[in-house]
Amino acid sequence: MKGTKLCLILGALTLAFAIATGAFGAHVLQNAITDFRADVYSTANKYLFVHGLAFLILGLLHQHFPRLPISRICTVMLIGIACFSLSLYLLAVKSLLPSFLIAVLGPITPIGGMLLTLSWLYMAYALWGVSIHATKADH
Repeated sequence: MKGTKLCLILGALTLAFAIATGAFGAHVLQNAITDFRADVYSTANKYLFVHGLAFLILGLLHQHFPRLPISRICTVMLIGIACFSLSLYLLAVKSLLPSFLIAVLGPITPIGGMLLTLSWLYMAYALWGVSIHATKADH
């Protein structure tokens, strides 16, 4: 139950943040960044939104497959999305930030992407050993 609730809360919060950052980008930053930077910002927002939905799906999936390591998968995914999307958001507005911060951001984005990939591979691995017809009563 703990993993289910955690993932559902992460999903709701991530989606709320995706909507807020999307609105911020569309209304506040529209004249402050170049088209290329707007595309970078949009990529960050798309990944954040997709993974917000993924958290909800993982939470619901955990209800049917309680033996899956959902909390661990969500943790890796959360760190990945934080590294990936947050670094892209900041890179998109880099002209508004101190230069020392920008030097650190470049390597963080691919680390975030790697963690997101690992979270999905971990999910695939965990699902490999689960019976598709398993229910809570079967465990």
